[in-house]
Amino acid sequence: MKHLLEYDKYIEPNVPINEGVFDDIYPKFISWLKGWYNKFAAIGAAASKINAPSSAVQSPAKLPDEIVGAHMMYVPHQQGGRGAAKLFLAAKGQYKLDSDDIAKLKRNMPSADPGFSIVNDPKKSSKDKALAYFKYWKKRWDAYSKEAKENLTKHKEVKSGIDSISPKFFANDFLETVAWIESRFDPKAGANKTFKGLFQIGPDAMKDLKKKFPDRKYVKLSKIPMDTKQNPQMGNDYLKYSYDRFQKNLEELEKESTKKA
Repeated sequence: MKHLLEYDKYIEPNVPINEGVFDDIYPKFISWLKGWYNKFAAIGAAASKINAPSSAVQSPAKLPDEIVGAHMMYVPHQQGGRGAAKLFLAAKGQYKLDSDDIAKLKRNMPSADPGFSIVNDPKKSSKDKALAYFKYWKKRWDAYSKEAKENLTKHKEVKSGIDSISPKFFANDFLETVAWIESRFDPKAGANKTFKGLFQIGPDAMKDLKKKFPDRKYVKLSKIPMDTKQNPQMGNDYLKYSYDRFQKNLEELEKESTKKA
């Protein structure tokens, strides 16, 4: 997919992918996010004592509004698994973004957006920058989702193709929004370019998918399909592949990083 900025520096996920007909990741993602955000490295010496007052134990923190929404599942695709892991940790105040990380954020948001000045301000913390970026993408995602719904009625073949995805890892409205962002529902988008079709699948993605999903019909294809059946299936599968990669990258980055935002 054309927005994926990092293909390197990732660990192959060892968690098996669910092969059910439909298993929407979003409810599980929100549940995971709440637990992960409130995961503390330590609860403090006072809390560890038998007679410690209950006030010594931290109460679960409220999730920042900027990180609640389907847009957060698009970030692993847009920024790459490791790039997304850095942003999630930065939004939690546990990672310091470097100049390359910040440059990637700036490439994916307009300078006119109020959040751009925060991302571009060297005095702002990495947490401020990550949250500003997520806030912008939450707003854009909502707008794209609305546009997708309004235009889908004009593209019955696209709707049919997304409906027919099996196994499916995401809800239709999520997949429809991604397809709208990537190609504006044009199955022939990128015909003479590297990334092709409704979900803008690239050669590297196709290689990864053939290895990860050897039973898929598209494994036998020599070229990236520009249709409304196999390209959507590949889009669904690659979004799941990117999400799993992000989860593994996050686990590894939490262990290796000692940086503080």
